[in-house]
Amino acid sequence: MQEQGREFRWSIYGLLALVIVAGLGLSAFMATKAESVGEALRPLLNENLPAYEHLTDFEHAVLLYQLALNKYATQSIDRARFVQLTADQRDDVLRGLNTLRRDFPDHAGVAPIRLASRELLPLAGRLDDVLADEADSRRDARDLLRQANRYTNDIRGQLAGLKQEAATALRQAQVLTHTGIDSMSRLVQAYTLLTLAASLFTMHHVRARMRSERQLAFQAFHDPLTDLANRRSFERRLRGIAGQPHTLVLGRIDRFDRVVGELGYAFADGLMREIAGRVRAAAQRHSGEVFRLDGATLAILYRGMENACVRGAAAPDTLDSLRAAMHPPFRRGPHEVFPRLSLGSANYPAQCGDVAQLLAHADAALRAAREAGGDILVPYSEAISERSHHDLRREALLAHALERGELVVYYQPQQRLGDGGLAGFEALLRWRHDGNLIPPAEFIPLAEESGLIVPIGAWVLEQACRQARAWQEQAPDRKTVVAVNISPRQFAHPDFLRVVARVLAETGVDPGLIEVEITESMLMREHGRGERLLRALREQGFRLAIDDFGTGYSSLAYLKRFPVDMLKIDQSFIRSLRPDGNDAAIVRAMIGMAHHLGLRVIAEGVETAAQRAWLRAWGCDQIQGYWYGEPMPAAAAQVYLSPAPASAAST
Repeated sequence: MQEQGREFRWSIYGLLALVIVAGLGLSAFMATKAESVGEALRPLLNENLPAYEHLTDFEHAVLLYQLALNKYATQSIDRARFVQLTADQRDDVLRGLNTLRRDFPDHAGVAPIRLASRELLPLAGRLDDVLADEADSRRDARDLLRQANRYTNDIRGQLAGLKQEAATALRQAQVLTHTGIDSMSRLVQAYTLLTLAASLFTMHHVRARMRSERQLAFQAFHDPLTDLANRRSFERRLRGIAGQPHTLVLGRIDRFDRVVGELGYAFADGLMREIAGRVRAAAQRHSGEVFRLDGATLAILYRGMENACVRGAAAPDTLDSLRAAMHPPFRRGPHEVFPRLSLGSANYPAQCGDVAQLLAHADAALRAAREAGGDILVPYSEAISERSHHDLRREALLAHALERGELVVYYQPQQRLGDGGLAGFEALLRWRHDGNLIPPAEFIPLAEESGLIVPIGAWVLEQACRQARAWQEQAPDRKTVVAVNISPRQFAHPDFLRVVARVLAETGVDPGLIEVEITESMLMREHGRGERLLRALREQGFRLAIDDFGTGYSSLAYLKRFPVDMLKIDQSFIRSLRPDGNDAAIVRAMIGMAHHLGLRVIAEGVETAAQRAWLRAWGCDQIQGYWYGEPMPAAAAQVYLSPAPASAAST
């Protein structure tokens, strides 16, 4: 587009340069043409036109001289008048002859005129003498008049030839003038057309440029996909609300990344446009402004809406309408999807001192809505702010926990139900900060969200491998298996297999002593990639287990394809276990299904002897829980490696 614009500009410059060159050329041509026409007309106008006038004056003088002869012969005038008139006309004829000699110095027609004039001029005196003699006056007078008439006609005939030549020269001058003027006129017309074309083209370019500038100005402050105002426009709008009551609502489309992954970007773009249209329509009904901040995040700004959100009560209809707009399904082609909105709101200035704080508060409320499962509106409160600040501080502390040596690995023993012996341990991460042991539920989600779980998970795997090798060296005749949980973020990392290979090489552990635990929901999200990773781990010799089984959305068709060794029944099914309850039916079904697939089963969260007895009766292979042993440091776990551990139960 930039290259096309550059070519377009060069075409404008070229056209304007052509107009300028054409104008200069036209000016030079017109000056040259005018000079040449002037040079051609100058002798014609200075010689031929006066000569033509002189010929006319000379002819007029000859005719007046002849007329005077005729009038005197007919006695229309007296002798005194005749003498006066002929004297005057004689002078005019003589002056005319002199002019003819000057105007036509070498012309052959001048000599006959001079001869005829010499013969004509004496006739006045002769006529006066004849008329004085009354005897032959009539006849002689007629002869003299016939001579005068003949000389006059000769003169006029010669003058007519000279006048014809002068007139021809004048017509040539006229033609030359018209030709020069026509040529200049055509060039002026051509230049005018060129200028008009250049003007129209320039006007079109200026109009296109203005339209492009308007488009660029619009795009600078609007999202190109949805035409909603963008983050830049949102920030400028926020700066303009200082001191005016506003409610800011931040919304994020739940599971939008899943739509992108499953149906592609083209489908997601169309869905985003439709969602934006619905949200904008819902917001505009209450005078709200909608902005798109990033891929799946929208901001809605309401002016002067002091509502129940300040007091933490239920959201008003104004904000409920945003979620209600998402309830009808979105249908695009053969697909039907049901996206939802997580919303967080905050009020200014009731809940914050400046607009920057308003955005932070609304974002904290949005995070709380997403953490609560989504598809809800969470108004900002001080509790949310405290929790957000607490999480940020804890995340910052967690980032330094590894280098400060605050992370430790505890090991919880697992019991075989067949003989009551030790089956192995599960490596569990603990964080000891300022002398306090922080529960995993408080920091593992933070580590997962921030990405810290990737280096921390690699460290846990390395510690577990080193401990498994140490126990193997202490008791070579016993295979003590150590189970290690792999987090979703760690499992999805592109370097996961390389990190595992590095840990194996550095620790030298037998991979058959390490049981890698992957959650069921993690495998279902990316079952294709998950299956490839599991097979790669199996090829390296690791044991494989599916953790938290029964809480996800696994398909038996996929489960039988995964190269796993064990299913871990989630403790939620064990906590309230009764022989006649629904949980018991589910547990027995999972045990039977796993055995049918050739898999071993371990139950988590076993805390009573009754639970252990029921599980053993139903054929469960192993248990893990406080009944057998709680998580403990590696040194304390040594007791379970002795031939008769203190907590061993009778079979």
